[in-house]
Amino acid sequence: MFRLAAFPQRIGLGLAVIVICLLLAFLPASPLDEDQRGFAAGMAAGMAVAMLAFGALWLVPAWRRHVREKMSDPVLMAQQRRYNRDFMPPMVAYVAVMLVWKPLLARIDATWLRFAIALLPVVFLVLVIRAMARYVRGCDELQRRMELEAVAISAAVVSALFMALGFLQSAKLIAIPAEVAMLWVFPALCLSYGATKLVIARRYS
Repeated sequence: MFRLAAFPQRIGLGLAVIVICLLLAFLPASPLDEDQRGFAAGMAAGMAVAMLAFGALWLVPAWRRHVREKMSDPVLMAQQRRYNRDFMPPMVAYVAVMLVWKPLLARIDATWLRFAIALLPVVFLVLVIRAMARYVRGCDELQRRMELEAVAISAAVVSALFMALGFLQSAKLIAIPAEVAMLWVFPALCLSYGATKLVIARRYS
């Protein structure tokens, strides 16, 4: 079981290394302009950090114990497999679209097509949220309580964080472009949810 539980750790760390190597190898010589290179670099760096965090999560004993307990229950494993089938395709599609999203917008002039491309990532995010909602509905009472508690706490933390950044921005102490701030709301919520769920899993274990 430990080997199976450690497998995602190797996936996360391996993908992070691949993303960083591709970023260093191809981005400086790419035909993108400076703004597009900056966007691509930010996306790649964000994905690398998320993958590293995902891999590091499996180094925490409490998280491995939580996974082992879930893997020992065939009902929970079946539920997890269904969740992976619902979650992974739209998430992979979202990442793929975001890698080419900015350069593609720069090459299109038709307003209606720009609207469609600009909102395309939202379609995949809605499917991701749908997968998460289906997963929570299928949980038992204790697991559902843990999931909803993690979502509530992470939403409160991210809201407070962005409010604090807003106050600092209004006081002219920092300068974060609105585009960057809005695009990072959902990733920040996901990262906060993962960290919060780890703490809650330790408390209930």
